[in-house]
Amino acid sequence: MTRLIGIARDIRGLAALEFALILPLLIGILFGSFEVFSLMSADMKLVAAADATADLIAQQNSVTTASVNDIITATQITMEPLPLKPLGVAIASVKFDPNTGNPTVDWTQTSGSGSIANPIALATGLGGKGDSVIIVRVNYGYTSPLQLFFPNMISLAELSFARPRLVSAIVHN
Repeated sequence: MTRLIGIARDIRGLAALEFALILPLLIGILFGSFEVFSLMSADMKLVAAADATADLIAQQNSVTTASVNDIITATQITMEPLPLKPLGVAIASVKFDPNTGNPTVDWTQTSGSGSIANPIALATGLGGKGDSVIIVRVNYGYTSPLQLFFPNMISLAELSFARPRLVSAIVHN
């Protein structure tokens, strides 16, 4: 009986036991932080890609399908080193009638799974008579490298708006 009481009072292995109990929690926090940081990094890259795309289009007097494709390539480079397969880009130019101010879609161009559901609704209130606005929507299907806390693909999307800098409306040839 004295021996059992002695074993119960012995605390030499207590630190090792506490460490063994807390280690899975610490590992979970470490990998969870990595997962959240990776997701936030992908979202920040998506914001930068959408803003850069809108800004590059807004700096032009006119664009062609080839020049917009070059700008979309720049958008893809902004997203590196993430995989580019789930990246979609959609660009729309909305013009406002010089007499009534009603918006109409002037031109659109898409790449990948990119789409803009209702550019006129998005542009409403962003311009006056004779103005135009460029709308860029970039979407990305984020897949976690570890897939511990985010096992499924997460859809990220970002909208960006820009006004043409040099002309009232950018012409698409």
